[in-house]
This record gives sequence, C-alpha cells and structure tokens, in this order.
Amino acid sequence: MTVFPHFESNVSYSASVNVIPKITTNIPQSPFSVRGLEHLQVNPLADPSFNIPQEIDMLLGAEFFYFIMQPEKRSGPTGSPFAIASIFGWIIGGGSDARPNATSLMLIHVGLQLLTQF
Repeated sequence: MTVFPHFESNVSYSASVNVIPKITTNIPQSPFSVRGLEHLQVNPLADPSFNIPQEIDMLLGAEFFYFIMQPEKRSGPTGSPFAIASIFGWIIGGGSDARPNATSLMLIHVGLQLLTQF
C-alpha cells in the first residue's frame, strides 16, 4: 500500500500492511474545542478534524514513525495537546486537563489518503 498526505504533496511512502477489523474505539472519546489553544493553529494539519471523534484508519509501526517526523514542535499550556511537524502535516497529540479524572492516552492522529487499496 502507498500512503500520502490529504493535501497536495510529492511525499509518499509504501508499506506492507496487516488488515484487522478495528484498532480501538473512536479517538478522541468526545469532541473538544481548540479555542484558546493558539499553538494548535498550524497548517497544514495532518488531520484537520483531529478534535472530533472518528475511527482510527491505520496504525503505523515505529520504523514508519521515525521516517515521517520532523523536528518542529509547538507546545502550549501545561496539560494541553501539542503539535509536531511531520511529512503529512502537523500532528496533534497529547492529553488535556479538561477531564482531570480521565485516563491519559497519547494520541497521534493522521488523516491519510490511500493510493492503492488492497
């Protein structure tokens, strides 16, 4: 399979895949506002609707992770999500202090287009 960003780009990556019916529940568990989180106002976003619950399309292995990451990072207030640059656009990850009793889960969500379907 070949994956590439959802926006105009000359970047693509071919990978072998294993198909499973479901990776996890929708991520995030509930929608959240990015109002007041100016550090997340970056473009292009790898997933423009990262703050709305949706299914996980693909789980990437560590060898792919290090290929796609770039050195830029934007952090905000303690406990807020962060933005990390990647070849697929800015990836939003981390947690939120909005739900202090909730279990923390590191989330990196990327919207990808499939060039070749299996």
